[in-house]
Amino acid sequence: VSRILDFAGKYGITVHFSAKGEPTIDKRLPEFVKYARKSGCSVVSLATNGTLLTKQLSEKLLENGLNRIYFSVDGASPETYKKTRGVELKEVEENICNFLEASKKYENIRVRFNCTLEGNAETELEQFIQTWKPFANEIESLNFTYVNSIDEKGHTSKRQISSDKYDNTRICLDPWLSDLAIVDPSGNVYPSCGCPAAAKRTIAGGG
Repeated sequence: VSRILDFAGKYGITVHFSAKGEPTIDKRLPEFVKYARKSGCSVVSLATNGTLLTKQLSEKLLENGLNRIYFSVDGASPETYKKTRGVELKEVEENICNFLEASKKYENIRVRFNCTLEGNAETELEQFIQTWKPFANEIESLNFTYVNSIDEKGHTSKRQISSDKYDNTRICLDPWLSDLAIVDPSGNVYPSCGCPAAAKRTIAGGG
């Protein structure tokens, strides 16, 4: 990982800890963030469901230089969230609130929410917005993905909406608009938001 971060820092590439897993499982994450910033990465990003993002971890990540975060919160009611994630929504909301409060001490912290609305969650969009409205100054955007259908092979059909007019989530433009390297929990690296299954296509120039 250090060699990857050295390369990213040398060329000013954005590092995004994400993809096919929960990055906060790795106890080394704060040190990875710190190393990335020391290597020269001006933007160090994290995608998390917030379940393990304790107050202490939030403060350490911010202290070490994390300046962009994406929260995945799939549901606005305790019942829906418990069914989807298997944990208590109250605990996750408390973790996120602690992060948002801690982030006020730092400049240029960008916070976004990526929410998949499936099943009962489809009726909870307004409830979700009202829940996080008090943090409007700390949250940059709320992005929602609706799961329209699931075919016989388990593939989903999705449609996306966003409260951020500059956020085009339906087409990946990362390879052309930003320098981005995504590091997954296994140490694999991808040049955009593409998942491992699409890595070869992304490297070839697709989005």
